[in-house]
Amino acid sequence: MKKELKTKMIAYLKWRVKHNNLEITHIQIAKYLEIDNRKAEDILQTMVESDFVNQYIQFRCIKCKEVQYIKKENILYCLNCGQQYSIKDFPIKRQNIYIINREKMFCLRSDRKTGLKVVGEKMKKKVFLSYAHEDEKYKLELDKHLTVQKRNEVIDTWNDRKLVAGSEIDEEIKEELNSADIIILILSADFFASAYCYDKEMKRAIERHQCGEARIIPVIARKCDWLDSPLGKITALPIDGKSIASFEDKDDAYMQIVLGIKEAIKELG
Repeated sequence: MKKELKTKMIAYLKWRVKHNNLEITHIQIAKYLEIDNRKAEDILQTMVESDFVNQYIQFRCIKCKEVQYIKKENILYCLNCGQQYSIKDFPIKRQNIYIINREKMFCLRSDRKTGLKVVGEKMKKKVFLSYAHEDEKYKLELDKHLTVQKRNEVIDTWNDRKLVAGSEIDEEIKEELNSADIIILILSADFFASAYCYDKEMKRAIERHQCGEARIIPVIARKCDWLDSPLGKITALPIDGKSIASFEDKDDAYMQIVLGIKEAIKELG
């Protein structure tokens, strides 16, 4: 790919990241660059090979009917029920999905000699806190225990109490959820009883987790039937899925959670 075309393409990817439009198709590329679809397909594949775009397979599990997003490989594995399928041997309907690598795009800066290059600057991770309002005290205490990481500019946290007056609530929450690196789901019976927490925030968080766009960290605030939920296969905090409420020393519980979040940040890079 010519340098001028690559620069223009990366600028387009950065624009889409800024507007939280991470899914991209060769048709969109063709329209933006004013080229034919076949050439746009080649450019999209080049972006995949350069790690600017991640390629996933989207398929619906025949056993549990859940839609899954798996990085392209020979075996399709359903994260919901554990069922495995072979791409070659199993007649399953599937399609390729292309998601912009937001982390890599954030690490780009202009350079007079090379045009664009990757630099080692680390960006603050965006942490989204999802919770039922009955669990407000757990959210506040967790946010307080993350203060050192915020002061060290390692993370920024967001929850619905930060909504701007006059803003469209659903749209702002959706925007923050779609741009988060880490999504903390503070679990309790009230969380699962909340249609908004369950159907909108949790389901979208799982989609992004399966796509590799974000990391889910379930936090057990109070004892609940979380193991039989769609989150049951994801490692929860505090350790061993013990609820915060059951700790005699609550600071011990929150420090286990903070250490788990710090470990996730290291893995995300």
